[in-house]
Amino acid sequence: MDEDELLQLNLPLYGVCDAGDYWDATLGAHIEDDLGMTPLTSDPALTFKRLPDGALSGILGAYVDDCLMGGDSTFESLTMRTLTRFQGQPRALDNTDFVGVRITTVSAEAPRLFLDQRAYVHNL
Repeated sequence: MDEDELLQLNLPLYGVCDAGDYWDATLGAHIEDDLGMTPLTSDPALTFKRLPDGALSGILGAYVDDCLMGGDSTFESLTMRTLTRFQGQPRALDNTDFVGVRITTVSAEAPRLFLDQRAYVHNL
């Protein structure tokens, strides 16, 4: 930068007490506006995307600054926007932990998921 140049801070995301509000608004707007997803009435952190015929295309769970997304190939392509916008890294995980829940893929004719919270409950 030259001596006569300034930087303008538009949205301070970290280090201020209301950083979570900025982040939540930014991520929420992206999920609803850019991805066209609809939040569940009972839990706005869980959103879904339907195809024009009403079939489920994908779901997204958000917790603070982590997202867990799953769906068909159309939904996978759509969520590349999320990786680009938030500089995320694509991950395809068969076994992971998300918000205290262990998610394990069980081999079967069609992939099945096993959800387990025992470790989380034990730590509580």
